[in-house]
Amino acid sequence: MVRRDYTKPDTLKAQDQLEEIIVDMDAHKAPEKRKKIFISLPMSGREETDIIYHFNKIADKFKENYDIIDQYHQEEDPNGINRYSPIWYLGHSIQLMRTADLVVFSRDWFMARGCIIEHRICEYYDLPHLELRDI
Repeated sequence: MVRRDYTKPDTLKAQDQLEEIIVDMDAHKAPEKRKKIFISLPMSGREETDIIYHFNKIADKFKENYDIIDQYHQEEDPNGINRYSPIWYLGHSIQLMRTADLVVFSRDWFMARGCIIEHRICEYYDLPHLELRDI
């Protein structure tokens, strides 16, 4: 703490202004950022309603403490739908996954190529991840 010189009025005034600025800066601190979660679940060969149902079921368990990354892609592959489209969708998912603080895998993750690749990425790059057994 700076020692005040009470014999000089200007010093006292400047010190009080400085303390007001510091207090004001503390009051305007940014709110704490919520953590993000990425949910990995098989999508190939499933109905859209089934995918959304299971995604929401998992999201409900974590939404109180995490922001859920919406990785269900509504947009189409810009190159058109073809046999390589799954690679485009997987690449898009990986881009979203890298922003997550936690990756959660559904109980049947090991039955889908994309989920297996996402799981390997978590292992290779030490991303925090969790495997659910009941959803």
